[in-house]
Amino acid sequence: MAKSSTPKSPAKATLKKHPHPRVNRLDPSFKTAGALQTGSRLKAASPSLPASVLPAGNWSSLGPQPIHDEKTFNGPAPTSDFGPTSGRVTSLVTDPNNGQIVYAGTAGGGVWKSTDGGATWATTMDNAPNLAIGALAIDAAGTTIYAATGEDNGNADAQWGAGILRSIDSGATWTQLGSGYPFATGTHIGGIAVDRTTSLNTAPGERVIIATDRAGAGGGSGLWISNDSGNSWGSIGLGPQSPDPIVSGASVSGDFIQVLQDPVINNKFWAVATDFCQTELGDVYTSTDSGSTWTRYALELGGAARIAIGVGPLNTAYAAVAGSCGSSNIGNLAQLRKTTDGGQNWGFVGDLNPPDYMSFPGSSVDSQGWYDNVVAVDPTNPNNAVFGGIDVVTTTDGGNNFNVVGNPYSGGNIHPDFHALAFMPGSSDFYAGNDGGIWESPDLGNTWNNKNGNLNTIQFYNGTSPDASHIVGGSQDNGTEGILPGSPGPAPSWQQYLDGDGGSTLLDPTPGSTTIYATTAGGGIWQGSYQPPASPDPNWPYDTFNDASPCPNPPPSPAPAACNETTAFVAPLLMDQTSPSRLLTATTRIYQTTTGGVPAGTSWSPISGSLATGPAPAGRADFIATIAMGTTANTKNTVFAGSYYGALYETTNANAANPTWTSISNGLPAFTNPNHVPGHAWISGIAFNESNPSEIWVTIGGINVGHVWRSANGGSSWSDLSGTGATGISASLPVNGIIYDPTVTASVFIATDLGVVACQTCSGATPTGTWATLGSGLPHVAVDAITENANRDQIVAWTHGRGAWIVPVGPVLDVAPTQLTFAVGEGGSPPGAQNVTVTNDGVGTLHWAAAPNPAGSWLNLPVPSAGMDGPKASTPVSISVNASGQPAGTQHASVIFTNSDTGATATVSVTLVVPPFPGRYQPVAPYRILDTRFGPGLRQKLQQGETRTIAIAGQPGSPVPAINSATPPTAVVMNVTVTNPTATSYLTVFPTGVTMPTASNLNFNAGQTVPNLVEVALGPDGNVNVFNH
Repeated sequence: MAKSSTPKSPAKATLKKHPHPRVNRLDPSFKTAGALQTGSRLKAASPSLPASVLPAGNWSSLGPQPIHDEKTFNGPAPTSDFGPTSGRVTSLVTDPNNGQIVYAGTAGGGVWKSTDGGATWATTMDNAPNLAIGALAIDAAGTTIYAATGEDNGNADAQWGAGILRSIDSGATWTQLGSGYPFATGTHIGGIAVDRTTSLNTAPGERVIIATDRAGAGGGSGLWISNDSGNSWGSIGLGPQSPDPIVSGASVSGDFIQVLQDPVINNKFWAVATDFCQTELGDVYTSTDSGSTWTRYALELGGAARIAIGVGPLNTAYAAVAGSCGSSNIGNLAQLRKTTDGGQNWGFVGDLNPPDYMSFPGSSVDSQGWYDNVVAVDPTNPNNAVFGGIDVVTTTDGGNNFNVVGNPYSGGNIHPDFHALAFMPGSSDFYAGNDGGIWESPDLGNTWNNKNGNLNTIQFYNGTSPDASHIVGGSQDNGTEGILPGSPGPAPSWQQYLDGDGGSTLLDPTPGSTTIYATTAGGGIWQGSYQPPASPDPNWPYDTFNDASPCPNPPPSPAPAACNETTAFVAPLLMDQTSPSRLLTATTRIYQTTTGGVPAGTSWSPISGSLATGPAPAGRADFIATIAMGTTANTKNTVFAGSYYGALYETTNANAANPTWTSISNGLPAFTNPNHVPGHAWISGIAFNESNPSEIWVTIGGINVGHVWRSANGGSSWSDLSGTGATGISASLPVNGIIYDPTVTASVFIATDLGVVACQTCSGATPTGTWATLGSGLPHVAVDAITENANRDQIVAWTHGRGAWIVPVGPVLDVAPTQLTFAVGEGGSPPGAQNVTVTNDGVGTLHWAAAPNPAGSWLNLPVPSAGMDGPKASTPVSISVNASGQPAGTQHASVIFTNSDTGATATVSVTLVVPPFPGRYQPVAPYRILDTRFGPGLRQKLQQGETRTIAIAGQPGSPVPAINSATPPTAVVMNVTVTNPTATSYLTVFPTGVTMPTASNLNFNAGQTVPNLVEVALGPDGNVNVFNH
């Protein structure tokens, strides 16, 4: 199975502010600052999975649920400790009648509900058609919840939506609304409001207003209204009140990103129109007739990248304006504005210099207000307001003064990048949602309580999964986390190993190695170890990592060439499985190291010229997004490279001084912007048959194009294997990665934006594109990458919103229990046989065999020694021992079970315990062992204070067996007699090798003859001691 590295999404420029920076995702293909990829594109029908299901096993969640303990570093020690973290939260609403009931909308994991103030969470949305939540609204009764899909934060990994999802039973079930309307496909919905005066209306229903954005060709942007609880919709025409254009007289997108109802005035609604500096200056709108007509208010004459508003009582509202469209930085805090007359007039807040909470600490250019910008006002006091960006600030005096209350990079305990704020009803207590999950503050941010509980919403980009105990993945803004030996994170939580934005990961397969590689945003590569420290280390495991990048952090002067080349946000990274110190990564070129990347910079060399030759649109630059290489000694120098904009190259001599690269993209669909899905590389995946390297598969990350292509002749020509109809891949379903498994039934597996799909007819002499959904139970979630374990019997799906999931794709050998202990019984009775159970935890027929290790020892051959099990079938296997003649002590062996198809093994450890004596009295003929008068033994009286050792076991003529015999003694019963002592005293008899007890066995006076029966254990040498006081 060829190894591939296919990060789904590109990103914004890397920020070097922190060793492992947290940044948020612009498209790196843009050559100019301040640009977002929001250009026109084709509208597509709602995507779907193939109707048939491949009879694989059931998918199981691996977590993280949540990440165990996330930190951020700015040097050798952590600067902040966030505690448990989960994935990006885009929206929050509380039950208007109970602040302990809260709903969280996540960027890719659906809606989660808590009824205990965030202590625990649950979701019922896994089977919904889309899990990317842009906004939430709840009616006045607290029973109907509306979830607008399509995250609207301007980032490259913001997923399209599928309209509106509604629950009329407090989140128990969900129904899709808006199908067939322009906003229901390919759209981001950032705002939704339900008119509280219409709650529980049975006819015609509740009034709902949505704000839609980036709908592309075919319309759908703007404000839409429904008067029947979302069953039907109408577009709200603005006429002369249309958004202001950046260029006078030019047309505008009509994008809106926020809408909300005034908390006091029932018929008043507020809305925001911005499109991230594409066409609109940015405006705030109000309606005083329940959304029928609107009035526009311009806030920033130079244009705003994004505006967020929060509305409170007494006609008070605050607006946070991010960036200026005429500036190279569209993410900084441009201004804070406030109105106290319902929006007619907007004044500047405070002294015009509030803290720039939208920028990284100490920087005015590394800013993200276009991405994270949210405002909320205390429903009980309009002077209390909260403003979220990278950090979070509050005011308690109407904006005259501000308090920085988050400090995520300087000692705070709350994660950065805020997208959602929700006050509890009638309270100053509020919830906050950010890239690390959910927190709550009872006192306007002075204290924070972590509310990530059991959330399972991590957004993975990629991962590594050689076996069930070695799983590690890179995630959006939550670093690199995993399930690895010695991890202190209790399942189902995972231990974080590196902070920042994660990406590609590697594990050294060398037995005994604990080396791990992780990437950070924009091409950073870090080499570390997951070996737990020998002594407590508060900085572990972060302090095990060293820079191993082609471009060191920070770059030296002069900087290596790699520092000046466009790089994917999640840079591809591969390891030579036959020589783990050889790594490959990519910028616009392929780079190679043979020293594990250390030292950074100088250990890397390019092995290609620029392979980023795809037809990038104007103002953008191509880069390599996908690489694949062989895993065997014969194929490890076969390497493929695919670019973001559609170039595809191959070399078969990557180990040469000057490898030869051949373009093989002729015949594949060429990149076209209308068919492109933002954040998806055009060449999104590469796989090849290592037994026949001329057989190659490529996936295309677009819509309305063929998704899977195969070449049988090394790329000279290609055929579309996307299929059609119920067994084909939906034209509007983006594909993110591919793997080929040649075992049992040769299969091709692809990762899509709705799950994992398989084809068992896509290889061989006459391939056909017949596809089926893989297994059952996987949420309808975007899968950014798929990986297969070393045994090729399980696949892990790295989802962008629901963590990691695993499914069997072949027979999986499971043996339980994995430890047996046999003990010789009383009187030397042999231990009975014990059973273990062999189970096929996968699919297909498991052919297995078992053998003792070492062979021919006291461990008998298992019965049966081989078998066949169907799916979930089990076979009891009897294991026995032959303890006859075995010396006393503890001995160890094992039984090795083998999956005959894959070579996977399972080991049952077996322990045999033979006691020093079989545990009951054995009569012996009387035998005198010592007589100090006449013999046997030393003919010398026992002196006062003397301890004399007496040999008992195994003495010539003695009936007591030797200590190393098959039935060694542990104790003896002996008669001890003192005769004619010279003084009063006592004797103590005790085993050798132990401290003498403070007790006597025989007391006597001078001149007496006194006997006593003594039972005494033998020492390890078979002897006893006698002490005369």
